[in-house]
Amino acid sequence: MKVNKIVCRACLLIALSLFLLIPTYATATSNGYEVTHYEQADSISLEYASEGLISFYNDSWKYGYMNTSGKVVIDPIYDSADDFHSGVARVSKEDETLFIDMTGKVLFKESDISDQFDDYVDVYSFSEGLALVEVGYYDVGYINIKGEFVIPVGKYTSGGSFSEGIAYVSDDDGDYAIDQEGKVVFELNYDWEYYDFKHDRAVVYDYDSEQYGYVDKKGNVVIPFKLDDAFDFSGDYAVYSEVGKYGIIDKMGNFVMAPVYDNLGITGSGFVLGYDGLYTTLLNKDLVPIRRICGDLIGGGDGHNDPYNSILIDQNSTYVYVRDYAGNILGKYNYVASLGEDIFATDSGDIINTSNMKADIPGNADMPLIGDYVFDFIGEDGQVALSLPEYDWVAPFSEGLAIVEKNGKYGYINTSGEVVIPIKYDDADNFVDGAAEVYAFSSYYSIDKEGKKIPGSSYDDYYGYDSDSEDEAAYYTITVDDYGPMGLIERATNKVVLEPVYDYINYLGHDLYELSDDNYDYGFYNAKTASLIEPQYEDYNVDFDRNIIVVYNDDYTCGVITTEGKTILDAVYDDITVDGRKLMVTEKGATMGLVTLNGKVVLEDQYEGISYYETVGDLDIYAMVTGDREYYMTYDTVKDKMNKIVEIDFGGDSFNVLEQGYIVYLDSTGKRIFKDLDGNTVLSVTDEIVDYSGDYLQLYGMDGHYYLMDFKGNTYLKGNDFNDLYLPVENNHIIFSQDGGYGIVSLNGEIETKKLYNNVNYITSDVMLYYEDGQYGYVTIQGDEIKTVEQYDTLNLFSEGFGLGIREK
Repeated sequence: MKVNKIVCRACLLIALSLFLLIPTYATATSNGYEVTHYEQADSISLEYASEGLISFYNDSWKYGYMNTSGKVVIDPIYDSADDFHSGVARVSKEDETLFIDMTGKVLFKESDISDQFDDYVDVYSFSEGLALVEVGYYDVGYINIKGEFVIPVGKYTSGGSFSEGIAYVSDDDGDYAIDQEGKVVFELNYDWEYYDFKHDRAVVYDYDSEQYGYVDKKGNVVIPFKLDDAFDFSGDYAVYSEVGKYGIIDKMGNFVMAPVYDNLGITGSGFVLGYDGLYTTLLNKDLVPIRRICGDLIGGGDGHNDPYNSILIDQNSTYVYVRDYAGNILGKYNYVASLGEDIFATDSGDIINTSNMKADIPGNADMPLIGDYVFDFIGEDGQVALSLPEYDWVAPFSEGLAIVEKNGKYGYINTSGEVVIPIKYDDADNFVDGAAEVYAFSSYYSIDKEGKKIPGSSYDDYYGYDSDSEDEAAYYTITVDDYGPMGLIERATNKVVLEPVYDYINYLGHDLYELSDDNYDYGFYNAKTASLIEPQYEDYNVDFDRNIIVVYNDDYTCGVITTEGKTILDAVYDDITVDGRKLMVTEKGATMGLVTLNGKVVLEDQYEGISYYETVGDLDIYAMVTGDREYYMTYDTVKDKMNKIVEIDFGGDSFNVLEQGYIVYLDSTGKRIFKDLDGNTVLSVTDEIVDYSGDYLQLYGMDGHYYLMDFKGNTYLKGNDFNDLYLPVENNHIIFSQDGGYGIVSLNGEIETKKLYNNVNYITSDVMLYYEDGQYGYVTIQGDEIKTVEQYDTLNLFSEGFGLGIREK
């Protein structure tokens, strides 16, 4: 379980959740920022921009293309429409695939190509003027934009798209890089994986060394295989990785920036954004830092090597601001969506084109690449209660302890700042109910507040299984010869416990071994109890948590045995599902029932459907249906006893189980009914239920306003004129919105905050986090602002009486 570093952003902003704080600067200007309006904004949806045209579809689900000025240049007459590549787009109309140019003229039909062959034909999208044509499954060729074959079918058996004049192909004898005339440029190495060429270099992965390098267009290795990871070049630079950190390399293999960042991206215009785990440092084209901004890379692609070309999106307030890398505000919008290729759309019907933007921004040579930060815990009085400049990262307190990171290792401190659990773990999580999960030596396990390992809590890094392996087990397999029958021997005494008579033996963990014979039937040997179950089953499914095995016969009827071989259920069922903590769902034909893990029948096979639904405390909740009648039943897992079955006056949608212990469903009259787990109706609601948390429901009334109700039927804030309310309720207070701002109101209707804030987060520890005019701050539920936090670049939510502020030293 990877710990998320809760820094530089709040988690659950009400208005907009993505945090990026960018100061406004006027040191440089950008040009080429174009905004145009398209009149059809209410009737069409934009899809993707490519080569200056934007695909869209209308209310009739017909596709067409417009330019970046909003003018429709190809009418919406197509059933589907791909992006333009090399000035050609693949579209479909009336079950026919066509290839059109940027005026909508049909260049050729796919049927023009397929009619030349007697086999299946697929024509791919164009790249650099050529398109791959696949005939059958073992022949390929390439056509130009006229539909003429430039590289004939039959010469190669497989191939890819062209990139910078080179495509990778194969024939029966090998793999090659070819030019656009089909000539072999160089032969591919069988032990390497080649990626597309970008800026005269291609990333190559060596399977033997498990390292990355680069080759030039002659196939020569120009950067040796010594990189843990490598990415495409963007201009003269590329991102590479070593030991989980990212740096920059040039085309000659020189390391021009050491691997110091947690994430790194290079824009097409040459800017670099490096994320150090807390902040992103923005560097200009000369790799000189410009400034630091709060948060991770904000980009248009997969993060690495693909941030937006010339702009940053600031969604840190009620509105969305578009800024250039100099910090200038270029536009203010309610919503911005990327269409690709530096083209964006807004909800007001504007198209933003930043593809021609250029900027020359001076750097600050005195600014270090990586920031040096101080973590301050702040009390409700606004004073610093604990300052921690010595750590690389600090988390908010949880159950009196906070995670700290130093040099890539994690540990825990108390509220006095003392290290109480050593900083030695590769990863760590917060304490919950006295236990925290940590990661070390390729294994996860839980520790208590003294740092002691909790027995039975280990599982490995991959599948959640117990971390023991066959090499660590008390027994190992033996064979008569290399491929002969297998047996089992005790590791400590070399005593044979199973003679080598089995076709195969496989260790399953927990001292249980799978045995198979030459008929491919399965059996088991439990080394802990020396229990032998001879091969006899067609298939099986082991549940180690419950110490049982669901076994299947040749006719696929199934039953249940223990891992010691004791029969719990005879193999007479069509299906058996282990659900919840103590029960199994059995199925015979069209009916289902419930039995305990020791085979005791809880419900006879009489229901058309049974499913485990939820767990509340000691109770497992099951839903049952037969005909048009639906029921729920609770099973006490401590007493191993079924509570009574409750029939629901069901109105159509499935019921929900609330964490408070209530069953909620819509009855046949349209009312929302709340029942306790014993079947007693505790609440009946006619208004729309919007949300629930703790002891409160949020409802939307007939007057068009939100209000609250508890599970006793008491209502709060009814008749208000708020635009919305935001659960949870904290200490009888809740956040409301009105006229685009947010404040705090008590449940008796008294507004506490003295003003409305642009952007807020949920109240925690009686304090609300806000963001106003480029500055974070705290306000108490009494409406008092904590003034002394202005020096911080970012604040975290209050937790256990402390806020956490982060600033540069």
